[in-house]
Amino acid sequence: MQMKILAIETSTLSGSVAIVEDNGVLCELALHVEETHSSQLLPAIQYVLQIARLTPDSVDGFAVAVGPGSFTGLRIGMAAVKGLAAAAAKPIIGISTLEAMAWAFPFSPYPMCPMIDARMKEVYGAWFRAAAGEIERVSEDFVLPPHQLLKEVKEKTLFFGTGALRYRAEIVDALGEQALFPPEAIMGARASVVGLLAAKRLQRGDADDLDSIEPLYIRQAQAIAPRKRRTER
Repeated sequence: MQMKILAIETSTLSGSVAIVEDNGVLCELALHVEETHSSQLLPAIQYVLQIARLTPDSVDGFAVAVGPGSFTGLRIGMAAVKGLAAAAAKPIIGISTLEAMAWAFPFSPYPMCPMIDARMKEVYGAWFRAAAGEIERVSEDFVLPPHQLLKEVKEKTLFFGTGALRYRAEIVDALGEQALFPPEAIMGARASVVGLLAAKRLQRGDADDLDSIEPLYIRQAQAIAPRKRRTER
């Protein structure tokens, strides 16, 4: 049975929407925008469904990158996927943004640290290793100043993501030749990878609960603060 997944990734300004089938990508659309994804996302979903000649009812499940990342982007992506999954009565699967980023390099001989710019002079990150074409998580997700996480590096390490782009000079100054960077074009999370990871879970009968799945806010207090301020006006 061929399993089709519609996946959304809105953790950063460069989001994407994809439809995957088993181990292949049917369609993927990148959203490189300098604003929130709210006006871009639904047209993108409609477009990839049209290209793949599918409807929300004809896919087997919906996948979403749960973060960490942009609070606004994550909320928009989660709301869209929840709405689609509820309307179509199909499974929903949440995938770690940092894990999806690491899966771009399943044969890396070096430790990997995907980094997302968290602003406030910090990055979201996690440590991963590749082994026989699989990705192994070495740490939980964290939010740290770059100089603090660089103290842990003792060998050549692959850095990528918006955090690595922003703090590349600082990383190189601290680590020299131990700091490795892939081409910028493949540094970020992609909806197609989110979808393929979700398909693996769904094939095992593993899905998330529609009512309880939420974006991963490592800075929980900061995510709540804007809503609190609005209610105080």
